[in-house]
Amino acid sequence: MNKKISVTACAARTARTRLETFSIAALVVMGLLGSACKVSVKIDNEKGGQVELSDGTKIDVPPGALPPDVDTITVTSSLEPAPSEYKTVSPVFVFEPAGTVFLKPLQVTLPISMSQGLDSTSKLTILWSRHRADGFDMIPTTFALSSSAVTAVGEVTHFSKGMVGEKYVVDPHPAPDPYAD
Repeated sequence: MNKKISVTACAARTARTRLETFSIAALVVMGLLGSACKVSVKIDNEKGGQVELSDGTKIDVPPGALPPDVDTITVTSSLEPAPSEYKTVSPVFVFEPAGTVFLKPLQVTLPISMSQGLDSTSKLTILWSRHRADGFDMIPTTFALSSSAVTAVGEVTHFSKGMVGEKYVVDPHPAPDPYAD
């Protein structure tokens, strides 16, 4: 299968250059898929699909999960720092179209760096920005270890920003009480 995607590549994580549309196979050969800062993929909602980067970042879209007005997913490995209230072990990833609510949960896989003095994943979780409020929710997370990487896996019901970070005891940005005056 030869899906068409649009890529914005980053050189030294500062300068951005717009590339033409290439097939996934061509991007792998060119070595750009995993180092791309931004990838957009058109998904057939009847069949579902997957966006996978060579760094381990992955979105699995089950059949029938996309709302009728969405057919393209964009994933960006953001250069923006994580909010200072959260201790993170991954970049901040931006998933678009922002605010999209899915008909079925999507599975997201995020790579993490264990080089920051962490000796286990027991204190880590995927932090996913709230749909209609400030802050990040901790989503149920499992971890997978391969010979070359550790990834965090969880299910999301909307697109926004996500990252892997330490679990919190007290929410730095508590969600508003829906029953408050």
